[in-house]
Amino acid sequence: MGVALERPTPTHREDDAVGDGCRRRSQCRDVFAVRVCGSGMALAGIVAELRAHPVAVALELGSVLVCCLLFAGTFVLLATGAPTGRGDPWLALIGVGVAFVLFWTVLVPLYERTRT
Repeated sequence: MGVALERPTPTHREDDAVGDGCRRRSQCRDVFAVRVCGSGMALAGIVAELRAHPVAVALELGSVLVCCLLFAGTFVLLATGAPTGRGDPWLALIGVGVAFVLFWTVLVPLYERTRT
């Protein structure tokens, strides 16, 4: 079972105009409706969207991987106890976290601003 986004057809309804008793016609429609389907067409649509933007997919999947590694690394380091001496593993974990944050808050917006 997959989820697909589809554009619904616009519907027309008549509303009472305020004050004059006349009727006016307005067009009401949803931007997207979610349809659950059991076919593989939804999956094919998702795969097509992913193939259309390979750089964005790589960045997003890389971000998920980095977040998971930071999360697991924090618990591994907490299990080993407080850092003694220089605490190189803790510094490495903090450095990866800082690089990740700087990438998304500085480099990506700067790239988008210079690209347009």
